[in-house]
Amino acid sequence: MPRRVGILFGDQDNPFWQEQLRWYRTFLPEFPFEAQVFFPDPPRDADAQARLCATLMGRGFDALIVNPLDGAALASAAAGAGDTPLFDVGPKSDPALASGIARYRPLAVCDFEEQGRLCARELTRAAKKWRRFACVSGPKAARQSAGRVAGALDEARACGAEAVRVEESDFTRAGGRAAMERLLSWQPDAVFCANDLMALGVCDVLAPRGLELPVGGVDLIPEALRAVADGRMTASVGPLGREIVRGVLEAVRAYFEDGRAPSGFIAKNHLVTRTSTLPAREAD
Repeated sequence: MPRRVGILFGDQDNPFWQEQLRWYRTFLPEFPFEAQVFFPDPPRDADAQARLCATLMGRGFDALIVNPLDGAALASAAAGAGDTPLFDVGPKSDPALASGIARYRPLAVCDFEEQGRLCARELTRAAKKWRRFACVSGPKAARQSAGRVAGALDEARACGAEAVRVEESDFTRAGGRAAMERLLSWQPDAVFCANDLMALGVCDVLAPRGLELPVGGVDLIPEALRAVADGRMTASVGPLGREIVRGVLEAVRAYFEDGRAPSGFIAKNHLVTRTSTLPAREAD
């Protein structure tokens, strides 16, 4: 009999999650799962996602696969909500808070700090000068953003940046535009963004002004890859969607079969520049 599995995302309009959903639909027929997909309302609302997760933990699912929007809200709400196994894809929940979840299973997707380091390294190669380095982060409680920004700042300083600045945003393209507007007067020499949507928003501000700066992001979403190919962006980094989803589903199946937990990362980071290529994509 198939296991009932709930999959909880954060924002159905984000191309990254659309790609994830596409791969879930592609691979789920290979697994003994009966899956349902959920999104919080309103989208990108960590508290709404946390409330929905707590509700789902009481609906008889054999497991929940969750992509937490931040490190605190979901872990706090899920603690004590039931004993449904909760697979935290990232993981993105604060470990201390998540310790209160009865059957918490963190899944290490990839190295977030490595993403920042790889992208910042490519930005240094592309920069005409290397004095002021800017980062556009996601929300303060987003652990993936914190890791990416920390890695990027470490690399920037190691490469000789004299000044760094971080502008907090919200993982949206509009948020990236607003952050870049605030950065214009600071005149950065390169800009790293904690996801591709914000990087595209940064490019939206630079292009009409004729400003050419190295700009990089994270997630490998299709529009960002096109922007890298045509020179509007310098780089994007991240794991392939198919590697993430297959790794998650394999981990959940292994848990049901013998209680095993995966060791290490389930996917690896790929850096994409104008001269690099990704591994061949599987047919849709």
